[in-house]
Amino acid sequence: MKVFLEWSGDRSKQTADALGNWLGQVIQAVEPWISSDILKGARWDEELSNKLEDAKIGIICLTKENLDENWILFEAGALSKIKDAHVCTFLLDLKPTDIKQPLALFQHTVFEKEDIRKLTNTINHAVEDAGENSLDVVRLDNIFNHFWAELEEKLKQIVAMRSEVSEPIRGNRELLEEILEIVRKPEKMLPESVTATRVPLSEHKKLKSLLNTVTSKLDDLDERGPLRKEDIEAAGIIRKSLIEIADEIDTQYKEHIPISKEEQVMYRRKIYQLYRETKQLRRPAEFAEELEDL
Repeated sequence: MKVFLEWSGDRSKQTADALGNWLGQVIQAVEPWISSDILKGARWDEELSNKLEDAKIGIICLTKENLDENWILFEAGALSKIKDAHVCTFLLDLKPTDIKQPLALFQHTVFEKEDIRKLTNTINHAVEDAGENSLDVVRLDNIFNHFWAELEEKLKQIVAMRSEVSEPIRGNRELLEEILEIVRKPEKMLPESVTATRVPLSEHKKLKSLLNTVTSKLDDLDERGPLRKEDIEAAGIIRKSLIEIADEIDTQYKEHIPISKEEQVMYRRKIYQLYRETKQLRRPAEFAEELEDL
């Protein structure tokens, strides 16, 4: 099964090479393909077009240097249009909150062992769905653990390479304003080509459960003591965003309006983004301890 790895820039290319070679070792049915010989900015040739069409998995390798490059956005848009393909980003030295639209729409995989394990499980499921030789769960887990150190070392070496971008990717104000815009204007998050297939009303309860998880995390932080000064405003906006999402879901439930599959995905992404933000909130003492551990 073909896995297309998108890259732009030296560190992104090295990341794509390392990840592609490693995936081929872990899941032998995987055939990684990287557009190494195609000049950036040139018109797509027949080979690239065919590879994109055949790909069942697309991985966009992002680094601090290539977030705003047109080629990354161009190929990402093409990947997202492939029928039945799973597209995600791989964040080498970034956090999900660093990613702007439209790349923020994709599911992110960060450079963490368990997150990459989830990615391999997703790829293995895609192999199975394609009717090819997938691995059973236990065997995949054993192979993953056996080869993990090799990938971790290579990626650490790439991270250690000097980046041309040293300033923060996104400021708190920009991030918080985007969260509010996403919550207030959800219709802008949906691709124009999406059809409004509805899902059962029971999905309302699942989304409310996810909202309650994030809210409980915020409540737990409040009970443990005041946050850092710079995180207090962020916590307030996150809580406000959660309330607005809950109100939208409750309104649809009361009016017996089923949530579309597109809305379901959109809400889950927004809630997950808020959860990620909540996990980054710190009390002064906790932040001091983290600095001491560095």
